[in-house]
Amino acid sequence: MGRELDKLDREIVEKLSPDARVSNRQIADELGVTEGTVRARVKRMEEQKQIRITAVTNIDRFRDAALAYIWVEV
Repeated sequence: MGRELDKLDREIVEKLSPDARVSNRQIADELGVTEGTVRARVKRMEEQKQIRITAVTNIDRFRDAALAYIWVEV
């Protein structure tokens, strides 16, 4: 089981949420950490299945489509 997301993990996820293509360097610059730190944390969160980075089809092209982010913690 993975460890809980700390403040920096959550800030990284927040930066990735609107556009998962944002570079690690840009995230690092905005958060005041190294690019390697961001890269390592994203990799760890992916490996521990805490996050998944995926492409979403242009949702505006679908009639009555809705995009929702849901967090379920048990």
